Amino acid sequence: MVDRFITGLCKCGNVAGLEKCAAASLIAKSPQVLSEYLAAASESGLVEVLDWWFRELDQFSTLMTTWTWTTCLHECVRMACRSGRVHAVDWWAKYLQSQGRDLDRIIDRLSPCWLEMFSLGHVELLTHVHLTLRCEVAVNENEDGFHDDVCFMDVASAMGQTASLDWIMTYAIAPHYTTEAMDRASAAGYVHVLDWWARCGMPLKFTPAAKTDAAKAGQQAVVEWWNTFPLYRILLCGPLLPNNPTTAAHTTDEVTLASFGCLDWMRKLAKCEDGFITIYKARAFCQAIARFGHVHIMREYGMVLDCRDDLHDESIVTAAKFNQLAMWRYLVKVMYDLYEEEDPNLSDLWLQCTLAAAEHDSVDVFDMLLINLKTRPSPCSFPDVVLGACKGGAVRILQYLIDNRHWKPSLISAAQQQGALQAAIAGGHVHVLDWWHRTAAERSLAPDVKSSESWLDSLVALACVHGHANVLEWIGNTFGWSALTISSADVRAVGINKSKKVIAWLMAAHAKSNIKLSPASVKYLELASQSQ
Repeated sequence: MVDRFITGLCKCGNVAGLEKCAAASLIAKSPQVLSEYLAAASESGLVEVLDWWFRELDQFSTLMTTWTWTTCLHECVRMACRSGRVHAVDWWAKYLQSQGRDLDRIIDRLSPCWLEMFSLGHVELLTHVHLTLRCEVAVNENEDGFHDDVCFMDVASAMGQTASLDWIMTYAIAPHYTTEAMDRASAAGYVHVLDWWARCGMPLKFTPAAKTDAAKAGQQAVVEWWNTFPLYRILLCGPLLPNNPTTAAHTTDEVTLASFGCLDWMRKLAKCEDGFITIYKARAFCQAIARFGHVHIMREYGMVLDCRDDLHDESIVTAAKFNQLAMWRYLVKVMYDLYEEEDPNLSDLWLQCTLAAAEHDSVDVFDMLLINLKTRPSPCSFPDVVLGACKGGAVRILQYLIDNRHWKPSLISAAQQQGALQAAIAGGHVHVLDWWHRTAAERSLAPDVKSSESWLDSLVALACVHGHANVLEWIGNTFGWSALTISSADVRAVGINKSKKVIAWLMAAHAKSNIKLSPASVKYLELASQSQ
């Protein structure tokens, strides 16, 4: 409790309070706790608190010899970058310089620093770090000459930060981005980001998932944007258009063309560009083909799989994940052709495919895997299959297991079924809970969702932790509002995680007298809602 109090003093900049705690010997001489204090001050950008701590730390000479400074410095710099605190980052830069160390070496080893600055739009801090402190921003290629798996432009787009995108365009020599940039922005509903990409003048990269994922997420404005976007319509309806595709092909990249199945345009692009499919793009290229099931593209460019040993297996799992049965069967056939007369043991691969299909409700591929004895997972893997289906909200997979008599009580314990239900709650999949509750009585599944009051209370706690008001609503409507007990610990979890929807739901349910909250809990929720 004292540690949390001192952390609060660090966050609010109460140096006088810190001095009183030090005089009363309340400050714990623990490296971990002291690191948390410094990180809290860095997060709030309070350099006067950092100054005080470093004066106070002189008294802990024995501690300083055992303190892992590198870990502490990394955390403090990361928290300052995450909060966009220019003064705190500058303070740490000067301190490191006085110790003969460079800030850029700390930041370069912490890619989350750059990721958080770009994702949160801290362009003032980015400019200060890049120009004043002379830290190089790694937005191009890594030291091996290949592009990093995580692109800053992709992250900035996914978070709706056009200011970060403008910054990268200004300071990066060769900005790198993938189809994830526009795809993830679409799923999040950021029309202004899509407008930015349409105006930026760089080759556009996206896949059909940009529109389909937006539709699944209920982003109607994004769906309408794509419906009226000329290039999307050209790629989607290309075979029906009489115009020469060469011009349109040059407006995009090979991964985008592959995802839309535009083989003729890809051939034209290959004739005009050297190194059409480079090694670092091979994974994204194969993933796009497998995800959207374009077997004709895979037949033409299947040799790309040979450049990386792991690409073939990854493509097979991707086809299973997105229920592309024709693609999955084609890739499996190609793989067996490579083995010729051998009969390899591919049980690990089949299990990966089964789990991917179960989690993403890919019934066609899942059916193929379980019908064949060679590809069917072992009985000991059955709990993982159920867990994956609940995690992904795949009710059709769960019903398939029941209908085809794969669900046997001896294969999954009550504790494992509880874990599966907890995974469903973590994802907010009310339809899984409803299915389980209805099926439990008919099929003797254990546990029923309301097998005991303590079990139901644990479901309520999980719903509060993960911020799913729909689960709380379902529990109240299904079992009666008297069964819905919200403890003070549940309320604290909601406040700590800043779950806006759950806070609003709890306040509304309390106002309707559906649930009972203590006056302290109501006050806590009011303060939590005001701080957001």
